[in-house]
Amino acid sequence: MRLEHAAAYLSMSQSSFLRLVEERAMPAPTKIKGMTVWDRHDLDDAFEELKRASIRKVRNTMDELMGITDGEEG
Repeated sequence: MRLEHAAAYLSMSQSSFLRLVEERAMPAPTKIKGMTVWDRHDLDDAFEELKRASIRKVRNTMDELMGITDGEEG
């Protein structure tokens, strides 16, 4: 899908989407006969990884607040 559709697919602005591509949080596009396109499955995979990273970050923050270290529970 083209840039405008890829960004809309993820409900974000084109500039936010391109920033994530630049940061390598979203996949790089593929060039096909002069067109720049993104694969929907690659976008789905990248989005799921961002969700997993966000969950890990929240868990680590909560663990720190609760004084839990690797494998320990309060």
